[in-house]
Amino acid sequence: MHSHLADNIGLAELATLAGCSLQHFKRGFKASTGQPPHSFLMDLRMQRAQALLAENDLPLTQIALECGFSSQSHFTVAFQRLTGCSPARWRRTTVG
Repeated sequence: MHSHLADNIGLAELATLAGCSLQHFKRGFKASTGQPPHSFLMDLRMQRAQALLAENDLPLTQIALECGFSSQSHFTVAFQRLTGCSPARWRRTTVG
């Protein structure tokens, strides 16, 4: 998941790569990480987005795409849900 954040990763594909059924994969994944696969992936994407926001002045659209979001608006909604503020506001308050 770490190396494919920008890709559209499906659960069925992950289960196939792991060599197990979809249900077995979901149960095993949650047992080993403490999170369902989608939540884990979203956390990884948000961590990457926060790093990109803090490290440089890339446009939000580019950050969204590099982190696997389909659009800037999808990224903004997800980011706001997690942090309580928009990516632009987070960047301003974090970076200075």
